[in-house]
Amino acid sequence: MLKKGKKSGLNCPECGSNEILTDSSKGENICSKCGLILNDSMIDTQQDWRAFDSEELEKTARTGAPLTRMRHDKGIGTEIGKSKAELFKVSAGKRGQYFRIKNWQKRLVSSKDRNYGYALSELERISSALSLPSNLQEEIGAMYEKALEEGLVKGRSIEAVIGSLVYALSREYKSPRLMSEICEVSGVDKRDLGRTYRYVARKLNLRVIPAKASKPDRGENSMIPVVATSVFLLLSAGVYLLLQKSWLRVVIGLGLISHAMHLILLSSGRPGLLAPVLLAGGGIDGVTDPLPQAFVLTAIVIAMAMTIYLFAAMAALARRGKRMDVEPVPDGDEDREVDNEEPGS
Repeated sequence: MLKKGKKSGLNCPECGSNEILTDSSKGENICSKCGLILNDSMIDTQQDWRAFDSEELEKTARTGAPLTRMRHDKGIGTEIGKSKAELFKVSAGKRGQYFRIKNWQKRLVSSKDRNYGYALSELERISSALSLPSNLQEEIGAMYEKALEEGLVKGRSIEAVIGSLVYALSREYKSPRLMSEICEVSGVDKRDLGRTYRYVARKLNLRVIPAKASKPDRGENSMIPVVATSVFLLLSAGVYLLLQKSWLRVVIGLGLISHAMHLILLSSGRPGLLAPVLLAGGGIDGVTDPLPQAFVLTAIVIAMAMTIYLFAAMAALARRGKRMDVEPVPDGDEDREVDNEEPGS
């Protein structure tokens, strides 16, 4: 198959043209003007197989897993004798050679790689308990490797160094974890963890900026005066209409008062000091208590039912030709006697 294109740095020595044809079937570069073969027997870098779905692609692929910092050898190393079941695959005459090769592989692994491998396993355990994202885990692994190369781990426990890096980098990735949580998971004393964190942060130049307080015109604090003002206006209008003589205004006033109560219930749905039970990655921003919302939904249904009932009662009174005004409360016998007394008697 011929493909025509202009390749940078490749010109025909005969005519000087840079329009070169590529024949992928023969592995040749041919000048499109004079037909001179510039290169031949080129190596084909394309795949020699086809795949029509993901399963077939996985079976025919010749490459392994991608490089990752969660392995001390970045996932490209070879381990001999990973499990005891592989021993039975070797003949009895070569089992001695198998054990010697396995022991030599353990001896060839440096102390740095052993330390790094144990630290990554500890990091994986802590990340699983604290629900840390994968990108944060790889960044912590890279920082631990840097600390290991600079000799910051000597004289300190691996758990304390990993815990301090988790505490520092989780704040940088805006998914902070409490130091008490890290101490509980890693089994390190809080004082030792704090001392190691200050030392590692100073040596690795980890400058974690404290979280800024939210401005009064932004964030959730800006909704507090809005909700308070809305509740005040709804309650004021509702009480005013409730004191009128018309049944229509009374019903509308009851509806406004019920809406004010709904806003009060919704505003009480902030988590406050009670953290959510399940919190996978990130703080409590955007998290609310579902119980007040359930109460509000129930209250809305009840208010709608009462409003429909009152409107139906008003419609029934209108069909009978009765007045839609609220009747005054009749006076008692003592009030009538006081009204009938002549002034000055």
